[in-house]
Amino acid sequence: MSEKNIFPEIDLHGVYHRDVKNEVIRFIENHWDSGESLKVITGNSPGMQKLVIEVANEYKLKNSIGTPFDTVTHYVMIYNVQKH
Repeated sequence: MSEKNIFPEIDLHGVYHRDVKNEVIRFIENHWDSGESLKVITGNSPGMQKLVIEVANEYKLKNSIGTPFDTVTHYVMIYNVQKH
């Protein structure tokens, strides 16, 4: 995580769609129970965003494309990574 990023992030550019779920699962589990929000950069791929959201939903984690505070939609936010 660089100094300018306030959230841990993973960039999925160059990752095959077939590998997205495993990458996102690993990313979530590496931050499990941290209470942090995570940023998953997907580019402008609705298919990749859908895969990320499916994984977040499997973990029952709130998520959104972009944030309510901006209009950028090239990433998915996953909020408050912790046990429910």
